[in-house]
Amino acid sequence: MKNKDSKCQYLIIDAKNVVNYPIDVLHRKFVSYNKCDKPFIDLNEVFEKYDIPEEYRLFVVRINQFISRYECQEYLTEIPFDYTGYTRFKKNTPKIIRGRAITNNPNNIIEFETPMVFKNFHDITNFYVSLTNDGLFDRYKMALLEIFSLSFSYDNLNAIKKYRHINKNNS
Repeated sequence: MKNKDSKCQYLIIDAKNVVNYPIDVLHRKFVSYNKCDKPFIDLNEVFEKYDIPEEYRLFVVRINQFISRYECQEYLTEIPFDYTGYTRFKKNTPKIIRGRAITNNPNNIIEFETPMVFKNFHDITNFYVSLTNDGLFDRYKMALLEIFSLSFSYDNLNAIKKYRHINKNNS
């Protein structure tokens, strides 16, 4: 019997492309990470805190339109994402997928943007086996759980500064 996960498509997203956008009192966020000087938290910062090497700072998303009630989920935590599909087909422009986590925390807006390069189940299995063999799996999962539990807002920028300060001092 085949594993149901082998029928899915996967995205392996670089941590620098996964961002936590704090919001303001009116529940607005800035559209572009680059257009704002507000201190966003990206997944790469959290991986740094847990001493995860660069080659493992990845985020795996399972895309499955037929088996799961969610079309897109982070693989280990099963946190669902709503994704926009891909950008319009333009000549000489790479296809991009954007996704936003569906969580109950209104102060934790997690989004990713990545090239539309699908991986198969074998690639995903190899990634997690490598993490386990290098003794990093538990720290990797703790980093993922932390990014989904962050809760910042633009109205309390000191909380973000304190978070970063504590992490730098613990390094």
